[in-house]
Amino acid sequence: MPFYQNILHGHGFHIECDDGPVCVGFFTGRKVYAADARQAERRLRERFLREKKVVHLMEQAREAGCSPMVETHDLFPITLKHYLFGKYPKGFILYPESETDGEGVFQVGSLKS
Repeated sequence: MPFYQNILHGHGFHIECDDGPVCVGFFTGRKVYAADARQAERRLRERFLREKKVVHLMEQAREAGCSPMVETHDLFPITLKHYLFGKYPKGFILYPESETDGEGVFQVGSLKS
């Protein structure tokens, strides 16, 4: 079975940050062991959506009247060595809504507890 890493993109959120404006989306990475790319994407998504912090963010967004979505931004195979010892973004890279064109502007922020 191969190993995979992916980048997830969450958008349509309402994330209150300690150090700035409300963020509307994020990018984050995860790794998984799966038979093929399709199974890897399904497993990653299911596991991610069960994470306690993600459940909280989804609830917070819905309470604010938003429609949060999470998509696989990139999925690629990795080696066993990278799976076991490689680094990947375990946190969230948050972005607020841009005032100029509606696109995300990247900012690293800390999530409000």
